[in-house]
Amino acid sequence: AAADDLREVCAMVRDNRRALYTAADEAAVAAGPINHNRVGNDLIARAEAMVQRLRLRRDPAHERWLREFEALQDDIQQNRATWQDVHVVRTQLNEAWGAANPADRRIIGAFKRELDNFREAHAPTGYRSAIENADTYSSEMSQMFGRRSRTELGPDGEFTGTNDIAGRRIEEILNTD
Repeated sequence: AAADDLREVCAMVRDNRRALYTAADEAAVAAGPINHNRVGNDLIARAEAMVQRLRLRRDPAHERWLREFEALQDDIQQNRATWQDVHVVRTQLNEAWGAANPADRRIIGAFKRELDNFREAHAPTGYRSAIENADTYSSEMSQMFGRRSRTELGPDGEFTGTNDIAGRRIEEILNTD
């Protein structure tokens, strides 16, 4: 009975988390286009400074993310980019981070931080607030249920990372009964 109650709580946590990230997706769509030039230049300046710090140009495996940032910057400067485009790149980073080895996670994590900093500095309040709500909830649930893990919501509402908070690890423990 206790195991069933815990599974129910885990399912509720996943559903709540999924709903918060869905709200963030919707807020990204509603936020509309990004103002060009200054904002776009800020994105690429952040990425290039991080690339120099980490010396990524020497590693072709990570060039993909620099190209993604450059394409996003070009779209911003041409008035073709929306906050949903930024959100899509962030989701792609989440997915890549979940499948990466520890060394690659460090680099992908650096790109994620730069994109998050850009989003925090320039995104409209509604989108920024929706992302903060989802991330805060995820962080709190990780502290309560997770074991020093880092997970993100990836495409199709699936979690990516080292451990699905309130999920696989608890199921693993419960199934050993």
